[in-house]
Amino acid sequence: MSKHHHHCPKIVASDRRNINVRSQIGGHLCGIRHAGLVKLMGVMNLPSPIHDERYSKWDRDLLIMVKSFTGTSMKKAVVETVAAENDTELMVSGDGFLQTRGFQSRHGAAALISCNTKPKVLDIETCSALSIKKSNPANYDNIIRSHQCEKNYDKSSGAMESAAILI
Repeated sequence: MSKHHHHCPKIVASDRRNINVRSQIGGHLCGIRHAGLVKLMGVMNLPSPIHDERYSKWDRDLLIMVKSFTGTSMKKAVVETVAAENDTELMVSGDGFLQTRGFQSRHGAAALISCNTKPKVLDIETCSALSIKKSNPANYDNIIRSHQCEKNYDKSSGAMESAAILI
């Protein structure tokens, strides 16, 4: 929301408004990001969300927090699962997905999940068959600098899911 709407509460120890944080996270979860939020707010006849430059800065901050949280959460999940099973030899299930249907996707991800009475995500991995730095150097500077989007996979798209599980 714009800075003129001061009726929204602020996040503790921050200058960010609750609605801005929630809309940014919602935009990511829905896969629409800033441009999609602008369209959504327009259709609903609501004020535009925060400006793109500020959104991008907050995106970088959000990425740092999310990476920290996921790392901490998965380490805790491993410790809890080892304690619950009283063993370091754990039975796990791997599941993955490709960005697009079929086997032509250039991006994929996978998760390892413990197989016990209280399953937990133990690890996640992403695979990319593209590197924006090499494929479009002129556009590289427009990419969020803290975003790691480099090629880390060379095999077929069909084998990406199982390869991500084994990484």
